[in-house]
Amino acid sequence: MSNQPLGDRLIKVLQSIEEASDSDKIGIGSEALSIIEALIKKNPYDIDAFVWRMKLNAGWVYDNTAAVMEDAEHIIDDDSFGENKMVGYEWLTWVYENKMALPEKAIEVINNQIVEAYSMFSDRHTREEYEGELLNKIAFIKHRNNQTSEALSLWKKSFDKYPYNAQRNAIAGMLLLDEKEYDKAAEMLLVHYRYSYDQNDGFVLNYAQKLQ
Repeated sequence: MSNQPLGDRLIKVLQSIEEASDSDKIGIGSEALSIIEALIKKNPYDIDAFVWRMKLNAGWVYDNTAAVMEDAEHIIDDDSFGENKMVGYEWLTWVYENKMALPEKAIEVINNQIVEAYSMFSDRHTREEYEGELLNKIAFIKHRNNQTSEALSLWKKSFDKYPYNAQRNAIAGMLLLDEKEYDKAAEMLLVHYRYSYDQNDGFVLNYAQKLQ
């Protein structure tokens, strides 16, 4: 057994996965899972270890959706994880939308996360930022599932809670221009213009052309 600290051993093993052939990844992944198990046994609330295990099981090495869900739900259900419970919600949402193609279940998880955030954070600005970003996630799910009207309504609520999301402001602002909701579109696009620091941001050119 190596005297190298478990965390350092894990990083070294994980780095070797990137360079390994597909046939070798399974064995290396098994070694990584063993180290992660030891880390969690040592500290049951080691969120980094849980995240690495979920990544390994989410397609990086294995395609074990059930294991990812088990870890995510465990994190959500155990209040001792504190603010790291949000990580569990993020992963469970990802599983429902991307692995199981269940957008309504993903939205249900996000709504539960909003409730959790309001009970977890006492600072009003932090709560509203979380709610704004999570409403934005729901809106994108709706939009990807051709529910654009509902998505736009959620994007407007999201913006009112937390206006500083450049991607949302550009996409929703452009769609609102198409819907001739000019006041809200201008509000979103102005914030996008002020806070987008990408000089090659194609959105700026696109909505400038539309506004002409």
